Amino acid sequence: MWNVKYDVDPFADASRNAKPFFLATANIDILTLFTSYQPSYYEAFREGGRPARVALADYVARIMTEQIHVSSDKFLPISMEVVHNYHSNPLWVPSCSRGVATARRPVGSKKPSTGLVPFVFERTDVWCHTNNLLYVTFRVQQHHMHNVNNTECHDVNTILDTMVHQFLNELRHQVISSIDKLMEHVSCNVLQHNMREFLHTIGAICFIADGSVLPRKTGASQQPMKSPPAIPFQAPSSTTNTEPMTRKTICVPLGLLLPYLPRNTTVHLLKTSEEGTVTMTGLLIPKGITLICGGGYHGKSTLLRTIAASVYNKIPGDGREYCVTCQNAVVVRAEDGRYVNNCNVSAFISDLPTTTSLDGRGHSNSADKNDATFYFSSSDASGSTSQAANVVEAIEMGASTLLVDEDISAANFMARDGRMRALIQDESITPLLYRVNGIYDSLGISSIVVVGGVGDWLDVPHNVLLLNKYICSDATKKARSISEQFSYGHVQYAGRGVVHRLPWPTEKAPRPRRPKQEHCNRHLEVVTVPGNDSRLFLLPTDHIESGDSITDTPMLPSTLEVDEHNGEIDMVKCDQLLGKLPQLHGCGLCVKWILQASKSNPNASTKSLLDLMENYMDENGGIRNMLLEFSSTRFVDEETAFVDACHVLSTAGFSYRPRRFEVAMALTRMRGLVFEDIPASTEEKNTAEERAMEEERKKNELMDLWQSRRNV
Repeated sequence: MWNVKYDVDPFADASRNAKPFFLATANIDILTLFTSYQPSYYEAFREGGRPARVALADYVARIMTEQIHVSSDKFLPISMEVVHNYHSNPLWVPSCSRGVATARRPVGSKKPSTGLVPFVFERTDVWCHTNNLLYVTFRVQQHHMHNVNNTECHDVNTILDTMVHQFLNELRHQVISSIDKLMEHVSCNVLQHNMREFLHTIGAICFIADGSVLPRKTGASQQPMKSPPAIPFQAPSSTTNTEPMTRKTICVPLGLLLPYLPRNTTVHLLKTSEEGTVTMTGLLIPKGITLICGGGYHGKSTLLRTIAASVYNKIPGDGREYCVTCQNAVVVRAEDGRYVNNCNVSAFISDLPTTTSLDGRGHSNSADKNDATFYFSSSDASGSTSQAANVVEAIEMGASTLLVDEDISAANFMARDGRMRALIQDESITPLLYRVNGIYDSLGISSIVVVGGVGDWLDVPHNVLLLNKYICSDATKKARSISEQFSYGHVQYAGRGVVHRLPWPTEKAPRPRRPKQEHCNRHLEVVTVPGNDSRLFLLPTDHIESGDSITDTPMLPSTLEVDEHNGEIDMVKCDQLLGKLPQLHGCGLCVKWILQASKSNPNASTKSLLDLMENYMDENGGIRNMLLEFSSTRFVDEETAFVDACHVLSTAGFSYRPRRFEVAMALTRMRGLVFEDIPASTEEKNTAEERAMEEERKKNELMDLWQSRRNV
């Protein structure tokens, strides 16, 4: 029933442990999981396609983490650790010795975390292939008992194989016995996928279903708060149904999976079995500029965090499982201390009085203030410059929606009121407030902004949502009335009138750039930092040939003071990295793949390299295949204060597949990595120069107009 293949663990050498390690990869026909039930189960699963296969793999992995326990009193010669997360410290380690099954963890390791998150990701340890096979990869450690007679160890391999099959059969039994929950898991995941496709067809950003429980237990938890006290979400009601921010009804096809949707949910689902569709009501946010306003602690940031998290599918019972957001929505925030290299932030930062940094071409910026922001680089960016870089890079990588919360943004980057404009004539920062409409009009990129303290934002939105004690209402008309009342007759920006709406300067758009070639020629290793879910290193290695083999010696930092070391990637403020350490490690693998792919694609921009990466994973077995490409690497233990090589890759566990945007964030935050511009054609250069001259002319005219109004 199970086909099992054993391989030597490629990371076993790192531990310098004499105990044999093996990687067991087993597969089973998915049909055998449904043999005891009606054919409709399997037909419904097949109709779900790839989202259904990803959900099945996720469900099996959760069972492996939570429910499997191996025990036997017949296998005295050995004890065996079955570790389901590939090349990792175990999430759980059942130890079978002398007939007693006890949970234990490796000596010297910290108490393992379950690592479970309420999101469904493509994984490296459990996956479903398009040939209808379910694959499971796990690690086996074989312990020889010193106090056992050698005659009892006459066939260790047979014993090992028997225990592995016992483990797999127990796994299959657990899946089959919970087939109804499996189908709920699959149908919920497929519905969210179809809802996201539906948003794309109607030109909307996100949908928040009525009855969803948005608050979490704590700020650091992904578990839902109980209701009560949590108030289930309700979209604003309307008698005409014409207001943009009121309750809408959507119908999403689900087909044969419709009967298996979870019923224990606060969301009211109106099911139409004949048509195979799911009908539900909720808040549908259209494209454009949307404000979420309200007082402190009234639920604004909670709603935005739900929108940000809904780029991923959630498991049943999360409370937000029927909240979905378009796949290309990106949180942009201030990130003090961020590493930035050769990023064009001139649309937001210009005319710096002085600078001593180097631009992306390695030239000093001190003589050219415009070059300083056109080729902006910093190893310790401020709040405003880091947020400007985050916006520009999100645009560069293909974001369709920007998610902004004033609580985690730089105040001077968000807005500047009339009094400060009157006092400060020479300001280097053009706030996002002035650019947000131009970004939408010129680039088609929407924005959802949480704001509660700066009324100037009421001059720019298409839609306004007001939260009062967690209750939503449509405040679009009222916001427009307030804007006209307070803004009438006031010069808002350089004589532009009553609203802060600047066109997006095409010559200041993100330039196509790529990692510099000489920085991609070295072989790099992914090293995760023990006990840290938001930090990793891509370390260069020296290759020392020894006979027919190559030994890679990691050049590890010698102290904990690692801020200045090349290869560090700090993702602590990347709010949509919700898969914790496995997703962070996935980002490291993808960055490593991009750096290698850039060597064979010298004319490809970073955005094009991200496209190649996604196509590669879609067509070649997902992130699992990317991991296997790098799994032949061997490590040599180095005595360092920072990290012992025996823990290299052991803290990551299995890997989740990240979005392209989290990969781009990791790539652009890699300290020491230099980006270079892709050479433009002569025609493009001439056009850019003409646009720059025209922009300078318009700027001078506006300054003259501003000065004349001040003199009146």
